[in-house]
Amino acid sequence: MLQRCKQFLNTKGQILLPIITLLCLAGFIGSYLFPNEVLDTYAVNATEEEGDTQQIHWLLSADDEVEYRMKTDGRTMKGIQIGISLPEAVPANTNLSYRLYKEGALLYEGAYDLSTCLDGQYPYLPFEGADASGELRIVFSCSAASESGTQVGIFCNHKTDPDGETVIAGEPSDLALKVYYIYSHDTYPFLYDARVLTFLFFAASCVADLSFLKKKKEEREPGEEDKREKKHLSPDPKAIVRWALIVLCTGLLAVCLDVIFFNLHSLSGTYETELTAETFSMEDSYVYLSDQEMYELEVAQENERIMAEYEGRTYEEVLPEGYEKRDGKIAKKCKAYELTYELPEARYIRKLAFYAPVTDAAGISVDLFSDGEKVADGMYCSVSPALGAGVMNVGKSGDRVTIGFLASDEIKEEDIRLAVSNKLRIEPVRVLFFFTCLFCLCLLFVRRDKEGARKPEWIFAISAFLCGGILILGIGTNQVGFDEYVHAKAAYALSFGSTIETTEAAMEMGGNLLPYYNNPEERDLVYAYLDEMNDPNVIAPNISHQSRLPRTETRVYYPMAAGFYVGRMLHLSFADMVALAKFGNLICYIAIVCFAIKLAEAYPLVVMAIGLLPNNIFIASELSYDALVTSCLLLGYVLLLNEFLQPNRRLRPWRLAAMLFVFEVGCLSKPVYIFMACMLVFLPKHKFKNRLSEVLCKLAVVAFAGMMLYNIFRPTPVSGGDYQLVSNVIYSGDKRSVGTSTMGQIEYIMHNAVAYASLLLKEMFSMLGDYVLPYSKTLGVGGIGYVNYAYLGAAPFLVNYLMIAVGICTALTSDIRKRTKEAVGLAGLTKAQKALTHLMNFGVAAVVFTSMYVSYNAVGADTILGVQGRYFIPLFLPFLSTLFGCRQIGNEKVRQYIERGCVIVMIGLNLYMTWSMVVTAMNV
Repeated sequence: MLQRCKQFLNTKGQILLPIITLLCLAGFIGSYLFPNEVLDTYAVNATEEEGDTQQIHWLLSADDEVEYRMKTDGRTMKGIQIGISLPEAVPANTNLSYRLYKEGALLYEGAYDLSTCLDGQYPYLPFEGADASGELRIVFSCSAASESGTQVGIFCNHKTDPDGETVIAGEPSDLALKVYYIYSHDTYPFLYDARVLTFLFFAASCVADLSFLKKKKEEREPGEEDKREKKHLSPDPKAIVRWALIVLCTGLLAVCLDVIFFNLHSLSGTYETELTAETFSMEDSYVYLSDQEMYELEVAQENERIMAEYEGRTYEEVLPEGYEKRDGKIAKKCKAYELTYELPEARYIRKLAFYAPVTDAAGISVDLFSDGEKVADGMYCSVSPALGAGVMNVGKSGDRVTIGFLASDEIKEEDIRLAVSNKLRIEPVRVLFFFTCLFCLCLLFVRRDKEGARKPEWIFAISAFLCGGILILGIGTNQVGFDEYVHAKAAYALSFGSTIETTEAAMEMGGNLLPYYNNPEERDLVYAYLDEMNDPNVIAPNISHQSRLPRTETRVYYPMAAGFYVGRMLHLSFADMVALAKFGNLICYIAIVCFAIKLAEAYPLVVMAIGLLPNNIFIASELSYDALVTSCLLLGYVLLLNEFLQPNRRLRPWRLAAMLFVFEVGCLSKPVYIFMACMLVFLPKHKFKNRLSEVLCKLAVVAFAGMMLYNIFRPTPVSGGDYQLVSNVIYSGDKRSVGTSTMGQIEYIMHNAVAYASLLLKEMFSMLGDYVLPYSKTLGVGGIGYVNYAYLGAAPFLVNYLMIAVGICTALTSDIRKRTKEAVGLAGLTKAQKALTHLMNFGVAAVVFTSMYVSYNAVGADTILGVQGRYFIPLFLPFLSTLFGCRQIGNEKVRQYIERGCVIVMIGLNLYMTWSMVVTAMNV
């Protein structure tokens, strides 16, 4: 069936390409003619300043009115949202009435049925058809259908807005309504896709051969082999039984290993005891902010200054409440407690749990004594304000515990609890880790049939799924990936339609505020807390709106959004819903890389090794679009490389369309990589049917890449409350860093081209030295571990050399020459093609550095910050492809040993990283 589909697409299906091109062109034009109107939400007085609290103004009768005076930013308002408090059941037909005035004239009058409103909700009150621009007055009142005495409250605070004023009983009030202005603007949701796909299918149409009706069946293009459908192979019953026994035995052995390594002390006796403090003391103290906390404070102040400038306010730099300057540094005031606990007898303490009602992050340090001698000291544990608790791994025997407790709150002695325990606990994450180790060994060394031996994609799929599964279950809701909270927020929103219901747990996830856990006991507390925060009956979710047609850049989140959607439909716990979203990302990554391995007939081990990089498995197991970027660019370059390695095979239209489409998906969120697809411009002329076809196709490829790059500088209008700010080039730039300005940085580069070129080269070669050279104090470079799990840490530097060795070995063992002898048409790259490949790699790397300099670094900075090694993973295959055919290992047995050794190294390194940074760090 698959072969028949391929045959249809390569013959009669080619007539579809010009038709699809015309349809895309029509969509390109139609996107301008029929825009999509979306709402923008702007918060005004929606949050409280330090020391302020939310107020409620009650509308006690139909005669009570609240007037809100404001002026717009020049655009026409579509409506407004105000917060409603409903302490009692509301009878039907109880309405919140609102009247809109402009220059004394009534523009619009409307009502909202409060019986459909939830307590704490911000309902949308539209101004349908009214010219709501300029200076406006909005009068709110409550009209009850019956004399029920229903009280309706409106949320207020004391924050002032220079363009708004609240009037109560005819007099200006010191209270200010908490409101959201609703504007609108036009978006063009299909514009980006239509214009890019127009050139994509036009390029494919240029190489289509529409004379297929005249082509005889016996004729074949040079290098084209006669492929027939393989006969269906029925599964071997003995193999099924063998692997079932292997799974069962490895599972039982994994449980035994967990008991031996982690529960041996619990076999002699388990207990859990709550202790009472023998001594208690408290005094005032302070702690200095860390460098990271100082940087975050500086970024927050800079962003507040920018917003004040944008809104026309005067910015005054003030320290947050509870902070002060001491000796030229910023410190946070706190309370220092000392507590001592006595155990009834000397016991082995496996876990120590400390409970205290804190409102800010706190921490304890623990010293353990036995017979008056200190047996352990300096053990530290954080106390989460969300959990009011912290659990520590001790693993020592003792009879007395001394605790130093630092917190910003004044806490009574009776509100502090301490519990010690030595309970047996079989941890699923550890069991899964041991199972993965054992099963992967079986996968590589247990005898397989010949057909299975030719399928490295299955080895990759199984090992990647198991290793990724450990990461997903072991890391859980801990946000340890680069910018994971940003991706989590976008994927969560995409899982809804036009109305987003953001629970408190989802808000904390999007704000990078989820409680962190360090062991299974803390994980149980965190998950219970998140389930409570995810319950809409406990805290009402925030309601917001978005376009049903998502922005093109956000479509990379579909695999994760699908997991959020399914988890919500199945009413799973919040942690399980997050895990399902991560599994959606992992499965998508595995499927794409498996396809790439299968298509890389002459070099599958190279693709497999890149797919098994611990960096790649980690990002595929987190909430991040980088997994889709990496996998799609890997598949796209495999398709492109196959065209270079098979010079005698004619370029097929659907193969070209698939290649460009995969590149487009991979570059949706990071368009700078589209230069990789431009290698198609250097395909030899005999890959095309004639000179005109070649020229038109290559021009279309250049236009295709140009359209994707054009969107960086002239993005299609987006939806969201930050539309006006995002669209303003003055304020563009990454606001996680201080002093950024995209246009300002571009102007700086244009006026200092030579100086920037020198800086760029210095930074590029310095980073290269950091990853390939051991640390040199004289040169100031080297010694940075490339293989890493983001914020969890990196592998030792020597692993860099191990990865380089694996890459070279897999490239040299590729059977390019062998397949050439079999007349498949494969050949190594020519010297000119290798030179172009290295030039492309250098160019893409330079563009990556430049893009970070423009968006992330302060204007005129003398360094380029923010560039990470993971950004260059898509360039690994192009670089290694230049080694294909350089050397060939003639001994087939030796080559097989090398291949197996490389696979063992890649899987082993994943397991080592997971063991050291996840299993023993969060699950013991």
